[in-house]
Amino acid sequence: MDLNTAAIYFGVSAVIIMFLFNIFHCMLASIFGVRIERFGMLTSFGDKHILKFKRHQTEYCLGWIPTGGFVKISGMIDERLDTSEPFQIEDYMLLSKPPIVRIICTIGAPILLLIPFLISINFIAPSGSLSEGFQIIIDILHNIYQYISGTIDVTQTESNWNTITNTANLFPIILALLTLIIAISSTISMIVAFMGQKAEKALIFLYIVMLVCYIYLLYKLGALYFSMYSFSDFLVSLLKFVVPIYIFCTLIMLFIKILPKNKYI
Repeated sequence: MDLNTAAIYFGVSAVIIMFLFNIFHCMLASIFGVRIERFGMLTSFGDKHILKFKRHQTEYCLGWIPTGGFVKISGMIDERLDTSEPFQIEDYMLLSKPPIVRIICTIGAPILLLIPFLISINFIAPSGSLSEGFQIIIDILHNIYQYISGTIDVTQTESNWNTITNTANLFPIILALLTLIIAISSTISMIVAFMGQKAEKALIFLYIVMLVCYIYLLYKLGALYFSMYSFSDFLVSLLKFVVPIYIFCTLIMLFIKILPKNKYI
């Protein structure tokens, strides 16, 4: 596997998923008359952003840290839990909508990520076969699972990866895997957050469990990476991963800024 090419593919795939995830949230909220308070690409601490502007009632922000995007839906989290300030439910808030609408706006965007996932699957195999694409993804996930569980070592994991992806298209593989990971993790997070409005202790506990799982997964994947590549390779690949993210996120936000106003964005 060409490390530099894979790093660029990961960066571009991350931007695609980040943007689609935000757009799906905006579309669903607009359909049900819910206000989007903030649309963010990348993350910032405080009020420092690369780019910041407002359209309709929505604040658009381009952050500094390439850790993901976010959409703040008005009333998605029950702010009545904060008793420090008076709180009134307005018609444009998610809290004012029927339970089915709140559920759709909460988990609808992760479910809609199945669309780019299936499109990516279709382009994995050279033949364009959807079933072959699914089988390749299943084989890759099984290979990762065997490595994480300790069934196979680093050498066998790398050998299996090369065998599986030898005749497949790398970019749709990366896009499909990232889409699947984001869809599953965000669905779990949003369901937990939705439930957590009435079960704050359960929310904290589940977030801790998820954090431990993420840290362990990153540790195992990091060990796999550094067993094959040097630290200097890591720095070069990190640069080639981050640069496309900043470039494409900036272009997307500039495009949104000049886009004629519409009901969705």
